[in-house]
Amino acid sequence: MFKTLTLHWRLVVAALVLVPALGAAAWRLADLEHGMGLVIVLVMGGLFGLLSLIGLVGSVASGDPRDRPNRKWFALGTLLSATWVVAGLLGRSPAGTTVYVENFSGRDVTLELDGRPWIRADDGTSQQAAIPFGVHEVVTRSADGTAELDRHRVEAKQVAKEPLPKDADERDYPYIFNVLGAQTYLKGKVWYSENPNPGGASGERVNDVWILADVDLLFRDPPDTLKVHKNTALASLSFIKREKR
Repeated sequence: MFKTLTLHWRLVVAALVLVPALGAAAWRLADLEHGMGLVIVLVMGGLFGLLSLIGLVGSVASGDPRDRPNRKWFALGTLLSATWVVAGLLGRSPAGTTVYVENFSGRDVTLELDGRPWIRADDGTSQQAAIPFGVHEVVTRSADGTAELDRHRVEAKQVAKEPLPKDADERDYPYIFNVLGAQTYLKGKVWYSENPNPGGASGERVNDVWILADVDLLFRDPPDTLKVHKNTALASLSFIKREKR
């Protein structure tokens, strides 16, 4: 049946099929990590743009302003390219970082972010969520959402990991949202030297609601020993770990 259609209707059918499919694909690809999604969206948009360019060049080369086939290829290429790029850009989430929502308050709660439902956090749980960079208001409510238990204004800043670990999943340090400030953490640093090893430790107890986790080891104990290069007098690992309750 498709073979019996004129070029005009073939292009119409192709547009009806490809536009929603490409739009959905670009929307999902847009949020790939490390900016790869945006790169793919822009590159593919450029390739679809070539189809439009080919149609435009063909129309100009023919010298006939009524060269309908080339004009239709130009229109289809422009439509596909625009759909792909616009859907990809709209599909990108606002730039942000990860927050660990830690609830050791003895009660189940629900959280609101900037006036909207955000997370349900049951007692004794830790879960990850995304939060856009900027200033936000987080309201902690009872599990049924009726009683307000706490209200905090927090700021998620972009703090890059330097140097960036080879196995890092994210380029920026995450945050901890400590529900009702119920959990106490030990935030510190362990120093290592060639002999003896380790070379010492320092730290402080923290029970703030909003904590920047700018450390090497999150919720993990530092190792007893660490290989120290001969040319390095001291090496260190910073950490945040939960204090036993």
